[in-house]
Amino acid sequence: MMMKPTLLIVDDNEPLLRLLKSIFDKQYTVFTASDGVEAIHILSRGIRPRLVLCDLNMQNIDGHELVAHLATSRLYRDIPVILLTDAPSTDDARPSANVARILQKPFDPLHLLETANGVLAESPVATEARKAALFSKGSLFTISKS
Repeated sequence: MMMKPTLLIVDDNEPLLRLLKSIFDKQYTVFTASDGVEAIHILSRGIRPRLVLCDLNMQNIDGHELVAHLATSRLYRDIPVILLTDAPSTDDARPSANVARILQKPFDPLHLLETANGVLAESPVATEARKAALFSKGSLFTISKS
């Protein structure tokens, strides 16, 4: 049985957080946080998500600060982030290497799910996992010693 990838959703809008959790629960192990402080607390417990969905405008530590924290950490800099913003344009989102996509609210939840799946398929972590699976014991491409 294959384990579900871990996802961290960070948003201060509680109804939206519940909606996103219900949408992603089928395919992902979902952790939720209401702001960047709570997200960092979750990460400090050893949770290493494969993907982060993050609102830009939150109290305490906002999306910009959380993205900067992830980008400067050796542990988290390779985790792709999808930013969610209610700003009329995405110009307020500062570019960062780990920001994979920026989506404006309101968004189609199914489009967000498709986007998340696409980002995960493109991520270096996913690519390395696929390579490891190809060359694991019992796979089609095992290395034999002669």
